[in-house]
This record gives sequence, structure tokens and C-alpha cells, in this order.
Amino acid sequence: MAMPRRPLARALVVGALALAATTAVPRASAGFSDDEQARLDRGELVVAPVVYERGERTFVGGVSYFEATAPIERLSVVARDPSRLKDLLPAVEQVELRSISTAGVAKIHVRHKLGFTHGGYTFLCLFQDHGRYGRFWLDPTADNVLADAWGFIRLTPLPNGRTLVTYGLLFDLGPGMLRALFEGKIRKAALEYPRRLAHAT
Repeated sequence: MAMPRRPLARALVVGALALAATTAVPRASAGFSDDEQARLDRGELVVAPVVYERGERTFVGGVSYFEATAPIERLSVVARDPSRLKDLLPAVEQVELRSISTAGVAKIHVRHKLGFTHGGYTFLCLFQDHGRYGRFWLDPTADNVLADAWGFIRLTPLPNGRTLVTYGLLFDLGPGMLRALFEGKIRKAALEYPRRLAHAT
């Protein structure tokens, strides 16, 4: 079952992810280092990993960047379509859009194949700024394989119709074998999201 959230702990986790997004790898408005920009120009993924521990809770994830050749409008359509999550997230077996609130918050259930086992979770997602910014968080009322998760997607226009895709994620698998066996693999695969989105258009 989903672990209950503690407002202070969650605020600190969100702060850790925001710090990674603004300092570990600078945002496009602040400029990348020469090495980072060269890697982006070569079509490489730039990743700033994050590990945040508080008591018995361990959140891992980070922020990743990729320059897409597609315009924002096309990328936004794909990012907001739940049926395309099979192209954007690793090892997805099933995606179900369960509801959309009057405020535009979508409730989506995703089921993954993890080696010889399976795991699912339900998250809430809201896009704003004409589809250029989205944030998502785990539904604490659902039966989730994750203990907690939170993240965001940002699409930033670049010259010549290109788009900088920024993706931030922190998740806690909770104690046990799932963390020991899959935590590193899940983090690496999940932070491929910007590159997957760029290639899915």
C-alpha cells in the first residue's frame, strides 16, 4: 500500500529535486557549461543524479536534459497522451486513464514488468502553461508498488524549432528486495524520458 505522506518530508524532497534542476545542471535560461552544451549538441542525454535520505526513507532520481529537434507543440501532444506512456517509460505493460478532474488533473494507472515480476502504481498529472510544463505525483490512496514519487516535465523553446526537454523525478521504492534489485535500473531507465519523448514524435 502507499505509505502516508509527511508534509515536511515531502517539502524537503521537492526542494532537493528543485535544487538539482537549478544548480546541479543549470537550466537553459542560465546556460549550460561548455561540456554540457557540447553533449547536448551531439544528441546526448545530460543527467544530474540525486539521492536524498531522511530517516528510513530514501529517494533517488535526478534531473535529465535532452535537445529535441521537434517543436514544443508536437512534443506536448505526445507527453500529454497517456496512451504514449508505453513509448516514454521503460517496460510498460499496461496504461489506464482512470479519470480527469474538472481542474484537468489526470489519474493514470501504469503497470510495468520488472524482471520476473510485475509492479503497478497510480499517479496524478497536471499540465499547465499551454502544455509546456507538467507535474506528477503518486496517488497516496492507491495500491502502489512505489512508496512515493514526484516529478515534473518542462519543455523550453530553442532556436530553429528545437526544444529542450527537462525531466525531474524522485521516487522511493521502500525497503526490501525491490529496492535492492531494481532501484538503480529503474532510475537509469526513468531518466531516459527526455530522449524517449524526443524520439517518439
